Amino acid sequence: MIFSLGNYNTKLREYCHNVKENDFDTIVKVANLLSAKVNKNDILVPIPNHQGYAVYTLAIANEIAKNVNCKVYNCIKGVQREKLYTAKQRNAIVDLGLYLSLPQPKTNIILLDNVIATGYTYKEAKKLFVSCDLLTIAKV
Repeated sequence: MIFSLGNYNTKLREYCHNVKENDFDTIVKVANLLSAKVNKNDILVPIPNHQGYAVYTLAIANEIAKNVNCKVYNCIKGVQREKLYTAKQRNAIVDLGLYLSLPQPKTNIILLDNVIATGYTYKEAKKLFVSCDLLTIAKV
């Protein structure tokens, strides 16, 4: 299941860009909005960016955890790579090189990403888990 705040071509587009710039006020706003989709028994797993580790998704996850009192499990790592946006412009497929750095948790897992467009990142991250949902700011 994919939980999203809405369509990318709205105010959420600005939020997505601000989050990628590590604008803390926007991260808090987004976390407050996404918190309604999470309960205390869930474990948030932030998806890494093109550098191979979670940055803004981890910041959002930590803010949601403060609101909901759930756990954050920063366990997905990847290889440093070009941005998917750039690769899509070239019609290239990118190997994300994702792997679990810690064992898979045995509870409700919610993968957290900024935007879902093709679903490629989510599909690749989901392969690491038996089952999980996706929580994202916007859908393209």
